[in-house]
Amino acid sequence: MERSNAIERPRNVPFEPNGKVQSFEIILDRSDGPNGIGVYSPGELLTGHVRLELTQRLTVSSLDLLVQGTGNAAWRLRTLQGDELVSDDEVYLNEIAELVGKRSYEMVTLSPGEHVFPFACDLPFELPATFTGSYGNVSYLVKVVIQADRNEPVHREPCITTNVFMVESRLPWRAWPIT
Repeated sequence: MERSNAIERPRNVPFEPNGKVQSFEIILDRSDGPNGIGVYSPGELLTGHVRLELTQRLTVSSLDLLVQGTGNAAWRLRTLQGDELVSDDEVYLNEIAELVGKRSYEMVTLSPGEHVFPFACDLPFELPATFTGSYGNVSYLVKVVIQADRNEPVHREPCITTNVFMVESRLPWRAWPIT
């Protein structure tokens, strides 16, 4: 078997200021891991806030928070017929919270200045630990998407920012059942 280079781990994606949005970031209440990454255990509460700074008024249809956990595995299998890519993806966590808009189906106008949106998400007890290996990974991220009103000339595409976090297992390796 040969290792595939198709696996890419999520990373923090800094927001590039443009037009009316000066800054846009996700700040987790924990930053105790490597490189300031928040480390959580299954069953804990993931908390933080979204900070948005506007230079002008911005009309939005939604500001959504997504908390996602995924796993992927991929490798090349050599067979008599040639190399075959074997891969699989798994979704462990996919929570969505509407911080602004959508439910009322009305546009919301945010004034210039700083806006802070706190959030909290219960992490399920059965989450696997963050992992990066030769043949796959398990990773977690928080993503926030601003969908501006379609009549906003500057923001026809959504504004997106992300922040990764880690999950560490509470169980020692010997406690995992062998199947």
